[in-house]
Amino acid sequence: SYPLYGKNACFLGDSICEGDSEGGWAGRIGRNNTMLWINKGIGGATISTALPSKTICTRDVGITNAANIDYIIFEGGTNDADHIGKATDETKPAAFGTWSESEYGTDDASTYYGFDISTYCGAVDYMCKRLVSLYPNAKIGYIGAHKMGTTDSTRINRGYYIKTAMEICKKWGIPVLDLWNGSHLNPKIPSHYTSGETYLYVDGQHLTANG
Repeated sequence: SYPLYGKNACFLGDSICEGDSEGGWAGRIGRNNTMLWINKGIGGATISTALPSKTICTRDVGITNAANIDYIIFEGGTNDADHIGKATDETKPAAFGTWSESEYGTDDASTYYGFDISTYCGAVDYMCKRLVSLYPNAKIGYIGAHKMGTTDSTRINRGYYIKTAMEICKKWGIPVLDLWNGSHLNPKIPSHYTSGETYLYVDGQHLTANG
């Protein structure tokens, strides 16, 4: 009745994954289930190479024996949205890139399986293929983070990037947890975040411990 007990799990992402000094939700999941867990979330990170020093799609899982990895959970996309720019119009930034339902890349890992990781879509595609290829026995999942952004344009654009990542993940058979649409968390709701007061959000993006 305790399916996560003692399992190995790696969590990859940005500040939403990194969380607080206790390891955020990754730490809560790990400790509550007596797991062997590692949180590789880094604040400000992008899935693509928009921030080369903090790229998520190429980040090592931090567990040396691939056969021992039970779960790899990754998250990200909002920092890509902020750095790359608005992608909700028909004409999108070049660094947003494109993706195809039928494109599964090449077998050459040295060239990122043929995907362009300098683009957001290419980086998500590459990350999905890298994880399912290198860790075939692991359960892999993507978390589409909660709504974030106190201005409509910022929130809508971030949501579009997360929606795109979820669509690409489904192509690879990677299940997604859609908190953007499935969670009530919303910085536009007065009881969640109003006039700088914190209840569930610290700043309209990052959550309090309660959030």
